[in-house]
Amino acid sequence: MSTTPAAELARVKVQHPAWLIRPDGDSRFVARRLLSNGRLQRVHAPTLSTLEHALWVREKFCDPHDGPSARDPRTSKRPAAPR
Repeated sequence: MSTTPAAELARVKVQHPAWLIRPDGDSRFVARRLLSNGRLQRVHAPTLSTLEHALWVREKFCDPHDGPSARDPRTSKRPAAPR
């Protein structure tokens, strides 16, 4: 059974209700969500399947309170060592 592109988009929207998912012209997709700290997180992808995977990774491994770089040791802020 084949599905239409609109049905696939609707399925992804249902699976990721915290995200606003829209086509972004030229067959690209963008997803946005508001983090609890007030920042806006955006994800751009060339295909819907790529976007779906990127959203899954962000929901699984990123803390929604700190944003996408919270678990990246290169960019996360570490407390200063006591002297």
